[in-house]
Amino acid sequence: MTSSTVTVTVPALCAGQRSVSVTAGNSTSNALPFFLVPAPVVTAP
Repeated sequence: MTSSTVTVTVPALCAGQRSVSVTAGNSTSNALPFFLVPAPVVTAP
């Protein structure tokens, strides 16, 4: 984590909107919406 990036890991099959807040030390950010879009499934014709 830096002042401008955060790396997260989310469970598979958890697509949709989630509220996300970041805790650093004794401070927690306001929750903001995060939209997880699943990767497309490619099939051969």
